[in-house]
Amino acid sequence: MLTTLVSFNGANGNSPQAALIQASDGNFYGTTTYGGPHGGGTVFQVTPAGVLTTLVAFGAQTPAP
Repeated sequence: MLTTLVSFNGANGNSPQAALIQASDGNFYGTTTYGGPHGGGTVFQVTPAGVLTTLVAFGAQTPAP
């Protein structure tokens, strides 16, 4: 059985990448490519109860000149 812990809505991240990693503390860690407060993606932690914490929010991505 699968359980959805978090739904990403842009403000808290968008386009999760790779598999989640479960650390020895029992929490899950992952990244998003886009979204977050600055639009450049996030590094996040999710508890088994579904509490999301943004650990790092990257700045907006700009195209190369």
